[in-house]
Amino acid sequence: MDGTASGKERHGVNAASAALLAVLLLAGNAANAQTTGRPSFRVLQGGATIGTMDVTVAREEDGWHITSTGQARGTIDVTVKRFEAHYDREWHARFLTVERAGPRSSTLVHAVAGRNTAHVDIVTEKEARWHSHSISPDTIFLPDAAYAAFVAIAARLNGGGARAEIPLLLVPDSERRAVVDAWESVMVETRAGPLRASRHTLSIVGAAPRLLHVWEARGDLLRVEIPQDGVSVVRDDVL
Repeated sequence: MDGTASGKERHGVNAASAALLAVLLLAGNAANAQTTGRPSFRVLQGGATIGTMDVTVAREEDGWHITSTGQARGTIDVTVKRFEAHYDREWHARFLTVERAGPRSSTLVHAVAGRNTAHVDIVTEKEARWHSHSISPDTIFLPDAAYAAFVAIAARLNGGGARAEIPLLLVPDSERRAVVDAWESVMVETRAGPLRASRHTLSIVGAAPRLLHVWEARGDLLRVEIPQDGVSVVRDDVL
């Protein structure tokens, strides 16, 4: 057999190359869909505003960096003094720091996500402890009441479609999987005019399943609804 390809063979190679390029472009678009900036959000419970959240999304040489501060009253009653999460270019979790203050205690949580294991440190006024969890390589941090974490979830949901699955590390607890039960394209009214968005319904699988609704537009977080808490987190420009 010589090294010369026939026209039919060349056509097959070109078609395969084009298909591979399309896959790579789609993957790149999903990973790069998020917009850098400083969005602000309002937190509502039962339709009443109970708090605010300020977020900074920055792209760095090796991935993404999210920082945030915020507070919510109502039944949540927590102040997030510091939220800082680092992700690689594909939105796979790497490092997390969350400092929260409530009416009775303050907590500092730091998590480091490796390929298969996450190390989590928890520090309170009374004690310091740590533990490790087995995780998926593509896990996403989701600490309780730190709503800026949904920025990364929105980025990963972009282009995922129905029945997509995302592993969530419910810091400081263990990892659970979220399955997209439903997806739909919707129009969202903003101060700048209507915006085409995607609404994802996620079920967090486990002994006590949880439901989440996440709206995103090209990977940018617009809105989150957490039915079990009666909480909505809405970007300020969304009407």
